[in-house]
Amino acid sequence: MGRIQQPGEVRPRMAAAVLFLCAGVGVGSLFVRIGPGEIASGSWPGVIAIASPLVFLCACALVPFRATLGYILGGIAGLAALPWLVLSESSVLPSIWTVLNGPDEYGGNGKPFGILKILSVALVAAALTCALLRLLFSRLSPLGSAVSRRTWPALVVAVLVLVVWWAHSASPWMIPGSLDASSPDLGILHVEKHGLQYHETSIEYSRNGRFSVGHNDRRLLQYGFRDQSTNGEIPPIIHERVNELARSIARRSLRTAPPKALRSWNAEGWYLRLPGSPLLAFTSEYGTTPPREAIDLFEQIEGLPGTQRFITIQDVCLGFCYDPVAGLGFWYWNQRCYAPGDGTTRCL
Repeated sequence: MGRIQQPGEVRPRMAAAVLFLCAGVGVGSLFVRIGPGEIASGSWPGVIAIASPLVFLCACALVPFRATLGYILGGIAGLAALPWLVLSESSVLPSIWTVLNGPDEYGGNGKPFGILKILSVALVAAALTCALLRLLFSRLSPLGSAVSRRTWPALVVAVLVLVVWWAHSASPWMIPGSLDASSPDLGILHVEKHGLQYHETSIEYSRNGRFSVGHNDRRLLQYGFRDQSTNGEIPPIIHERVNELARSIARRSLRTAPPKALRSWNAEGWYLRLPGSPLLAFTSEYGTTPPREAIDLFEQIEGLPGTQRFITIQDVCLGFCYDPVAGLGFWYWNQRCYAPGDGTTRCL
């Protein structure tokens, strides 16, 4: 006859069964969306990971009756799924976290998959931690046995995994996909920061005679904010003034510190991009001021009439990843990330 379960053993086993079930469903749902054939054709971790949902479900069914075997299977399933989850994230640029940035019209279809993958990573981390705690710590000492019966340490580990992953991969701000069209020939961004509040105005100019002026007011610790843009045709006289500004900057060979988000409580920044020139940053934090002709051109284009459009931009970092580079229109990874040739990828 099997050993009679003690009352204190039922809840830990049921909690583990729920974790294994949720992890199996999460990973299995990822495979359904991606397609097992595509996963298996990628690498050996993908081939091994395909079996993990079934092993998780077996662990879920066994834990209430054969706890040790159930925990072993849960640990095996977690170890099978984890390498594929890690490699599928590290081999893809940009990170899955960027699908939670927006506007929705630039990648909203990827958000359900991104949320599912992030939740699956958390569930696998929690299930694997739970299995290891129950197998390794239950017989070490009375304290270890008491900790191993708790589910909250596994949930804490899952949260820590997400926090570390988010801190490492969510920055810099960008959205999925790539931009095939050429970038505008001129971009000027003016940022005013007062406490947690940012007021941003940007202009873009293209040689095809089009311009765009964007305004937004955003706050730190805020996920979404509305951006108002005005688009129209630029008068011919502005073309020459843009060329004059480009020639002026080229003659002086201007170089500045890299463009970074303002962090002082009250600060102001001007940021410029021109073809063939690095991004220029003039801020109160750096103690630098922009060329007067850049400000004059900015004010002229800002006052031009045009048609208005509104979009909502999201930042999964709650405002801390959205920086002047994004404000200048570098939204896609192939705009702001590049490979210098040393085997690494760097982003502006």
